[in-house]
Amino acid sequence: MMRSPRAKASATSAGEAQDESQPILLTTAGDNRNGATLRVLLAGAAAEAGLSLAPVAYEAIVILFNGADPTELADARAQWSRLKAAGRVLSYWRQGDDGWTRAV
Repeated sequence: MMRSPRAKASATSAGEAQDESQPILLTTAGDNRNGATLRVLLAGAAAEAGLSLAPVAYEAIVILFNGADPTELADARAQWSRLKAAGRVLSYWRQGDDGWTRAV
């Protein structure tokens, strides 16, 4: 993996040596091998898997999706509904011309 000379943290894929000591761990698994407090989900990954294995481990879970894609948008809305029904504290951020703003 190429590293920028400015990079202070490196990323590694799960299943490599010392998963638990990696500051950034790329994984498709639902577990929290490196004791992360932030989890970023992409490509329709569901938050519920990580929350069921480590319900209080994360300070925040970020779910990124393409709002212009009808399927991704529908999946994100369904996930929002499930998480809201489970009593999770949620906030929605929207990208606009002036950057990211919290939607009310």
